Amino acid sequence: MYPNSSRTRGRLHEVWRVAAATAPSKLIEVLLSEAVLTEARRELRRQTGHKIDDADLARLIRDGVIRPDLL
Repeated sequence: MYPNSSRTRGRLHEVWRVAAATAPSKLIEVLLSEAVLTEARRELRRQTGHKIDDADLARLIRDGVIRPDLL
């Protein structure tokens, strides 16, 4: 076929891999993960002195930060 077809396939595979890793649904999953919520809660407390639990922080992020059509 074409001499560079395997190279092109490799590039396309990389583009798809990056797109899947940074898709809105994947980013939301990461943002709402326990590890990120815990660190965000700690940082919020350091900066503001406000105490909030992970569940309330997740709800606030879902309801006020993430566009509803992405959930």
